[in-house]
Formats: sequence, C-alpha cells, structure tokens
Amino acid sequence: MKSSILRTGLALACAVSLASCGGGNTGTLVLGGQISGITLPGLVLQNNGGSDLAIPAGATSFAFTDLVPTDAIYNVKVKDGTLPANVQRCDVTGGSGNTGVYNVNTIIVTCVIFTHALGGSVSGLTTDGLVLLNGTDKVTVKANATSFAMAPVSQGYPFGITVFQQPAGLTCSIANGVGTQGTTDNNGVAIACKPNT
Repeated sequence: MKSSILRTGLALACAVSLASCGGGNTGTLVLGGQISGITLPGLVLQNNGGSDLAIPAGATSFAFTDLVPTDAIYNVKVKDGTLPANVQRCDVTGGSGNTGVYNVNTIIVTCVIFTHALGGSVSGLTTDGLVLLNGTDKVTVKANATSFAMAPVSQGYPFGITVFQQPAGLTCSIANGVGTQGTTDNNGVAIACKPNT
C-alpha cells in the first residue's frame, strides 16, 4: 500500500515538474498576433527561447504551433540571426506577459525594410514647372536643376516615376524610371527636357 502511494506521488510530482518547465505540449491556449513588413522568408520567432516558428513571406499574422498552458509566462522574441535579407530590424510589442485563461493574439511584430535613395540626372530644364510623381510622392524640380531626388523606396519594392506636370514650353521624358528598388541607392533615372516645336 505504502509503495503504491509512493509511486502515485512520484508520478504526480513528475507531471507537475514537466508542466512547470514547459515539457510536452500540454497547453490549450493559442499564442500569436499580427506581423507586418515581411516580404521575404527567413524570420523566426521564439517563445521563451524555444518553440521556433518560421514566418513565411507576406504573412500578416502568426500563431505558435505549440499551445501554451493557462497562467503561463510567455516571452516572444526574434531568434538571433534570422532577419530576412531586406529587413533592417523587427520590433516586438506586447511580447511578454502571462496568458491567464485566454488566448493571446495581441503581440505585434513590426519589421522595417531597408530603404534606398531614388533619383538621377536632369538635363535641358530651363524653366520652372516640372513635377515628378512616384506613387504618392510628388517632387517639384526647379529650373536649371541637374539632378533630382524622390523619397527613398523600400528594398525590393517597385517604383514608377512619371511626369505629373510638364514645364512651360518644354517636354520632359524619363529614362529608367520604372523598376524594382535594389540593395543600393538608385541614381540612374534620367530626365531629359527639350523645347516644344
């Protein structure tokens, strides 16, 4: 009888020990949240230094496959050395806390993609009035300018510079104005203006 009670006590102690140390997948709660700025694969999230979760390109939300127990401490971080090639950093907001008795879906992971300059040369611009457009970015180029700069563009994102407004008496054309932003500054766009005939 004494032996039976001892074995039962040991089994219970082992079960409690495993649960407190995170052994096994004994939880019932989902741990996750929202994510932004992921256009390439490579990012891995961790909870309490384990439970690796690879984030696919284009993901806007995430949830760890390992469920967590009630009243459990969680600490979600970016695994060292797992930033995608075009990402400068990823910030985790609300990544640590106690689950209580509810699913956790309030963790926010915000990744910042590298940006690079976009611009180039200007020739023949003898009057004011030239306005360039790239998406929502609008830039006015003054007379006699020899160069221009648009707002920086995120690495791997498309750009398309167009003439929003021609200067008086001139017609300006654009070369190399459409493409995908690379891994360095892009100063290869060329604006050439000629008198109207």
